[in-house]
Amino acid sequence: LYTDQLPSDVIVGCLYALGRAGEHELLALTMRYGLDTRTMVVKAAIGAMSMIGDECITPMLIRISQNPNADMMTRLHAIGSLLQFDAEEHLFLLNSYLRSGQVLIQIQALEHMINAGVNTEHIAALIEQSDLALALRQRIITALSNNPDARPAMVRVFMNTTLPAALRTRAAAALGQIGTAHDCMP
Repeated sequence: LYTDQLPSDVIVGCLYALGRAGEHELLALTMRYGLDTRTMVVKAAIGAMSMIGDECITPMLIRISQNPNADMMTRLHAIGSLLQFDAEEHLFLLNSYLRSGQVLIQIQALEHMINAGVNTEHIAALIEQSDLALALRQRIITALSNNPDARPAMVRVFMNTTLPAALRTRAAAALGQIGTAHDCMP
């Protein structure tokens, strides 16, 4: 890994191996690959740095997340890793991705929020935002369908007659899974 002459797939494999092994001593080398121009290498470096789990990588992850030359999914991957360290501090970085207009990007941003353990009420509040794609809002309901903390939000969605029927139906199903469908009865 100390040479740039290796093929990308070899570097990727080595980076994942370093990450799984938790090699703190080689963190600087792993971080160096976070600056690489090859997308697959940068993503592997982000993954390896995250697996090692040292907060000293935060500035590097911020740098990658703000790199205009990196593709959108790579920047989003870096933000997802940042959220693992401090979700509340870095949550604002996802706003533009949630409103990107690209459903796959929006759903990936949502997945990062869920994986980072962002407050259930914060995630549930997105359901009622009509500027977000219906598929994204449906995914939120599905993600929260087994979470008792989401009950008040699901009741709000079910009772809100201005929301699309698909959301209201899914919210009713989620309440059934949570075990509180009787809350929907008038």
